[in-house]
Amino acid sequence: MGHNPQNSGDYIAAFREKPRGTNGHTFANLYSIPTDPDRFPTDVRNFNGFWQPYAVFGLWGKFQCDLHGEDACVWTSRQVQVELKYRYNFVEHRGEVKIFRELRQRCSQLERHENIHPWQFPILEKGQAGWIMKHLIFMLKKRYYVKRNSKSGPSSRRVDRLVNGELDHKVDDCEACLLKRCPWSMVDVDPNKMNGKEENNEENLKNIAWVFIDENEHIYNM
Repeated sequence: MGHNPQNSGDYIAAFREKPRGTNGHTFANLYSIPTDPDRFPTDVRNFNGFWQPYAVFGLWGKFQCDLHGEDACVWTSRQVQVELKYRYNFVEHRGEVKIFRELRQRCSQLERHENIHPWQFPILEKGQAGWIMKHLIFMLKKRYYVKRNSKSGPSSRRVDRLVNGELDHKVDDCEACLLKRCPWSMVDVDPNKMNGKEENNEENLKNIAWVFIDENEHIYNM
């Protein structure tokens, strides 16, 4: 779907972060934990791994619109969302992660604007890409590497803080709001997804290497 190229370097740096102790939330740490690849979902159309969406919300970023003469319009938001996709590739025997899209915003569509201004991708604040990857890794560990837990999603306190934390948030100028997924979203059931096993088969444990790929499914040079 697209993202701001200015964020690519931060995503790559966050993905390749070096191990931190034995319980760090890095992909290098994840490799050290064996799990059963059959726990990951399968796409019934080709029986390879299913590209599972995962959204991280409540991120900090800024947006810029250049359609204001000499002075660009710049605004900040704490309602930025980034959607990733991940899968276990049963052909290549590896885990794969990609940035699917960054949800956009635009200038407030007030009557003073003669034309509707275009949607803009966010420029993430420093540290936000790292937060995204840690969020993803924590979820992967919980869902596919340890015994599954019925608890999922953000706490109500987290949601309330996001809803009330940005009083000037314009629904008509937030792509996530128009998609009815702001401040956070639920993943729709996909009929092409076949869920994996609930627990590990101890005879099928593997150390899974993860790669970060672009929108054309080419591996980023790490």
